[in-house]
Amino acid sequence: LYAAHSQIISNNCTFVDNLSYESADLIGYFNSYINFTNCILQGDFSDDQYISNANITYSNIEGCHEGEGNIDVDPQFINPEKNDYRLKPTSLCIDAGSNIEDLIEDFERDIRPFDGTLELRGDGSDFDIGADEYTPYPFGDINYDHQVNALDIQMIINSVLGLENPYIVDVNDDGTTNASDIQLVINATLGEN
Repeated sequence: LYAAHSQIISNNCTFVDNLSYESADLIGYFNSYINFTNCILQGDFSDDQYISNANITYSNIEGCHEGEGNIDVDPQFINPEKNDYRLKPTSLCIDAGSNIEDLIEDFERDIRPFDGTLELRGDGSDFDIGADEYTPYPFGDINYDHQVNALDIQMIINSVLGLENPYIVDVNDDGTTNASDIQLVINATLGEN
């Protein structure tokens, strides 16, 4: 991101795996102002981040940056290899943000804020860091699409057969993916859990 004689204001955005053609990843100078709140900046960011006149708060920045509520952790995206940058239920970005007035939905139209943890994080407003506002997924929803259906059954069968599957499929948390997990997902698909 490069700002010269300009202003960048970014709320609840996710920036990942970007390349810089300058010597730094975040550049703000020549009467520029940068304001990031509740943003994720991760992947391919160098240690060379020249930032001046910046207010960066409640953000998850690789290499971190001084500012209230900022963190530097793996955001735990669902499947970044397939460009799925929604947050896993275990992400520390959940509820770690700050209230943004009049921001009431995320990019999927999920209501913002949503209390996704029992912990007090961020400023206590339950806003998530990043573009995604985590909402719980139904039991058996292997691919995190908010539906339990035949695709989830196929994904868990593929995992049991040793075929590639980018999602966590140990539904009953017993340490292995097996027929018990398949049965639980089938039951969930049929509405029998």
